[in-house]
Formats: sequence, structure tokens, C-alpha cells
Amino acid sequence: MPNWCANNVEIYHDDPKMIEKVVGAFKRGELCETFLPIKHLPTDQQYDAAINSWGTKWDVAVEYGGGVSVGDHGHRVWLTFESAWSPPTGLYGELERLGFEVFASYFEPGVGFVGRYENGSDECFVFSGGNFEKVVPADLLEMYDIGDWFDFDDEEEEWEW
Repeated sequence: MPNWCANNVEIYHDDPKMIEKVVGAFKRGELCETFLPIKHLPTDQQYDAAINSWGTKWDVAVEYGGGVSVGDHGHRVWLTFESAWSPPTGLYGELERLGFEVFASYFEPGVGFVGRYENGSDECFVFSGGNFEKVVPADLLEMYDIGDWFDFDDEEEEWEW
């Protein structure tokens, strides 16, 4: 069973048909596979290929804690979902190569990292215990309510989940 990584993604394209392609693939649970296919590989190679190509071990879908909203006259879509272990940054890079603009953020509380992806740049902040306020930018702290994920006991000075 993986640790789940929460993802919020905004995707823009000049062609609404490309946004429709993203939405359809996401609803089918084939977003990564649609843009970075690995199913043509032998089954025993697909796991490593997913991690190396997509950035996560399983495809992402609306069924994994997800939501989808289309706006801007069909030029923009907002997705929310959970991915296994890490965000699908390989997918984001491929989408950008295809003319999409991608703005994403992610949070994985089990391992302790949060970050954002924008214009081909992935900025990840790793934290442990009580140092998240010193490491994580305020906008990401607020977006994911990171302080609410942890209960700090001042007397015992131990972090409790």
C-alpha cells in the first residue's frame, strides 16, 4: 500500500480539444498512459517504466480522491487527485512539451514533502517533525493546512500523528 500524495493541477491549452483529451483520459484513469504510454512494454517492465516516465507508480484518475473542473471556455482544466508515493511530474513535462501550460502543487504527509511544479520547474520542500514551518513556504502551508496534519505536544516535545 503506498503513501498517497495529494495533487492540485491547473492545465491550460490553446486548443480546447486537447483539454477534452486530458479530461477524458483522467476520467478513464489513463491520464499518464494517454500521454506517456507504457502498456506496450512487457508487464514486468511496466512498474519501473511508470516510475521513470510518469514520476509515480500508478496512473492517476478521478477515482483516486479526484475532481475535475473545466473553465476558460474549454481552454483550462483543474484536477485534484491522489497519486502513489509522488506527483506525476514526468507527465507534466510531457504535457508542456505538447504545448500545455501546467501549474501543480502536491503534498505527501507520510514521507514529509510538499512542492510545486510550474513552467518545467519542480520545487520540492522536504520536512520532518516540527521543522515544516521553517522549510515550507507560507502559501503551501496554507493550501494544504500542513500544520493541522501534525499534533505537537510542547511538554513531551514529540510529534504525534
